[in-house]
Amino acid sequence: RYWKMVGQFSEHGFNIERYDKIKDFRQNVALVPMSAKAGEGLQDLLAVSVGLAERFLEDRLTDTIGPAM
Repeated sequence: RYWKMVGQFSEHGFNIERYDKIKDFRQNVALVPMSAKAGEGLQDLLAVSVGLAERFLEDRLTDTIGPAM
């Protein structure tokens, strides 16, 4: 399955690799294996998502003073 998926993404011009093997997230699409049946992978997906958001959206964060809405 993995190699079939890699091939399909490659046909559309995307470089896909397992998230734990990627050195530059700007040039590769992260593949996070998950299994609802085994209950695995959700923690990894959340960790990758939060990490990417922190890294690439940091310049969009704003600090505000006052009560939360």
